[in-house]
Amino acid sequence: MGLAEALIFRGWPRPERPERLVLDLTRPSLCGIQLGAPAHRVRELLGAPASWREKRRGCWAYPRWGLRLDVPADREVSSFCIALGQPERGLTASRLPWQSFAGQLVLPGQNVSSSGVTRADFERAFSKPDETEELLGDTLLTWRRQGWLLEVAFHPEAGPLYVDVEQGE
Repeated sequence: MGLAEALIFRGWPRPERPERLVLDLTRPSLCGIQLGAPAHRVRELLGAPASWREKRRGCWAYPRWGLRLDVPADREVSSFCIALGQPERGLTASRLPWQSFAGQLVLPGQNVSSSGVTRADFERAFSKPDETEELLGDTLLTWRRQGWLLEVAFHPEAGPLYVDVEQGE
């Protein structure tokens, strides 16, 4: 966190680590924060984001935990994303020092460590993806759920890259 962030986020909580480092895909929530949750809930549970510039764009980035939440106009959480493989690619436009998410993923019917999750785990939990797309050598799988979307990117050699959950149509 830079000097600007230290001044702007003065008085914000600064937890060493979220109390629950869990991405729950049975009812989409990240660290206990559900889609549509108010911005103050993110502030209470995760504290100050790493970048004031990214936050101004609606992106609350927590690179040391490998997670990002999108909170447009500081109102409600519209999406969240975790970095799994190759965290150096990052989850934001700025070059923040990203690390891999080191928590649990709760999938329908199973709990999986983020370091051991595979494409087969997602396909077993959610069946065949609604869309499969090749993007710059990576494979992007998309599942449309009731009111939300799940996207998981896979690198052919490195396994899962990120998981993105967003409010659907």
